[in-house]
Amino acid sequence: MRKPKRPPLPPPPLLLKPEDFPSFFMERTSFLFHRTAITMMLEFGKALAPLRIRPHHFVVMAVLSTGQPPSQIEVGAKVRYDRNKMVNIVDELEQLGLAKREVNPNDRRAKAVRLTDMGQATYEAALKIETAVEEKCLSALTAPQRKQLHEMLKIVVAAQKK
Repeated sequence: MRKPKRPPLPPPPLLLKPEDFPSFFMERTSFLFHRTAITMMLEFGKALAPLRIRPHHFVVMAVLSTGQPPSQIEVGAKVRYDRNKMVNIVDELEQLGLAKREVNPNDRRAKAVRLTDMGQATYEAALKIETAVEEKCLSALTAPQRKQLHEMLKIVVAAQKK
């Protein structure tokens, strides 16, 4: 005997349309930040799919694209990923041919990680995708408003370092 199908669950609150949110949430800056970040990450993840990477790969690739190959530990510290997560991400990037571990010339016990040529090209394509997703997600704002939002967020982030 087959079990009756359950009706589909309603979408999680973050995926509801703004008019369906309890008004309390629309008055909470933390909720609005969270909602916007989740929306942008979901859109970014979908847009990255043709490149076979996900947002956490992009974050690590962004650090690796900045010059001298850092160690996995250094990358993890910069992006606030623990050792296990970093090992998994670098393993995935290696399997995709996008990154390579090498002996760190400054510390033979540590592994330096660098992007391959294909990894650099993939990162550059992903950066264009990230820019397009950001523009789409913030399209309700004018260019000056987007710039103002960006500048205010930089102030908030800088204050978190203290």
